[in-house]
Amino acid sequence: MPSTVAGETLPRSLRGASTIAVSLIVIFALLVPGAGAASRQTLADTPPFGGGGAPKVKRDSVPPTCPTRPSDPAVTSKQPFPGGPSPTGDACGTVHDDSIRVSDSGGDGTHIWAGPGKDAVNAQNKRIDEIWGGSGDTATIDWCLPDGKIHDHAIGIARPKKVKVQCIGVKPSSHKLQSRAAITYPYDEPYISCTVSTSGKRLMSISREPLVNAVDATANVDWQTVAFSALLYKWNGTDYVFSEQSAWVWDRAPDEQLEDFGGNFWRRFGETSHRKIFFNPPSAGRYRIAIRYQWYAANGVEDHDELDWASYHFGHFGSPGLGYCNFPGSPPPDGHYVGTTDEGKAVAFDAGPIWTTVPRDIAGSRLTNVKISSSTSCTPARSLSYSISVAPGRWIQLYADNTFAYAAVAPLTDPARQNVVASLFVVGKIGTDGSATGSLYLQQLAFDENGTHYTCAGAAHSWTAKPG
Repeated sequence: MPSTVAGETLPRSLRGASTIAVSLIVIFALLVPGAGAASRQTLADTPPFGGGGAPKVKRDSVPPTCPTRPSDPAVTSKQPFPGGPSPTGDACGTVHDDSIRVSDSGGDGTHIWAGPGKDAVNAQNKRIDEIWGGSGDTATIDWCLPDGKIHDHAIGIARPKKVKVQCIGVKPSSHKLQSRAAITYPYDEPYISCTVSTSGKRLMSISREPLVNAVDATANVDWQTVAFSALLYKWNGTDYVFSEQSAWVWDRAPDEQLEDFGGNFWRRFGETSHRKIFFNPPSAGRYRIAIRYQWYAANGVEDHDELDWASYHFGHFGSPGLGYCNFPGSPPPDGHYVGTTDEGKAVAFDAGPIWTTVPRDIAGSRLTNVKISSSTSCTPARSLSYSISVAPGRWIQLYADNTFAYAAVAPLTDPARQNVVASLFVVGKIGTDGSATGSLYLQQLAFDENGTHYTCAGAAHSWTAKPG
């Protein structure tokens, strides 16, 4: 059963039931790659160079991309633009004489493009905007108290009218005169989803896009054209080798002085629509994405680019350390498996694809109807038999190498016993020939019953199974 983590579909945490004597219910947490809280994997290595550099852009020459046609009527200010990040927040003029008023009710970071004609822009809204005008245009802008060091950025407008206001959603600059080597280029990494597309292909997509800000270079809010491209690498057994590069996408971004900046609106150069970045790896194996970031020259800061691994790879085929996607190859045989433990206790489960509508070598594998029986000894002296049963509708996913692992480490509730705590671990592997092996380890079981406190622990027990 699927659940959602970080905006993508991932396997749901497993909940199983283990019966000890009568009815001790154990809640299991599936050790799924990428499920749970993100913990960044430390990647000390640097991505191998690959792909092409960012398109050349003239300094401060990329205004908001606003589609306009001669047949579009001139804009009037009867209804103000709400403002905020694209696609609906930017204010776009026409080829005519426009009157544009922006409320910024959508938050900071509005780009206002007046277009041709003699236009009047009213950006008096107590929030910081960037205005692109031209010869003959006029603008009313915010001049933030107490000293006006922070104000709207008006490009191409000779003498904008400044209105002293108490601005909101903006903080003073942290800029200090720095050497080029000490400049901070701010960005927040993306999340990579490792899954299967609706068309039945392996899929690595950027589920949470990178957040890139302008360099804080002056006392005012700085704006800068930024861009990124994703690079796909495949593990060859020794190193990661460059495989494919996405198109470059860009945005016009403010620095981190804007406290409620809603995020970048990434689109290809020359386009107005948002573009999703993804890859379809052609074969099984381990893949990893790196990002090439580009800051274009602005505000006295020259062009700069960086290449860095994306540290977070989630999803059905995300690795346990989140550092890469691991797409499985040949699956084990599907069907019902039966076997025994080294105690002679019963083992049973069913193996099958995660997706039934895609090619089998892409679909991944999962286990359902899992049941393993075992026993343990307790202090004071007592023997208990128990079984681990995965509840109907729940399943365990196999990793790319057809191994699996799940654990129960939790306080439990049982009507016949009190203060129940258990720690249980089960691992296994299913070969492509159908041979399945693994082990079961009850690390701890403690509970109170009829006024007596019991502690139980058992040695690790091996198990084997095969299609039956």
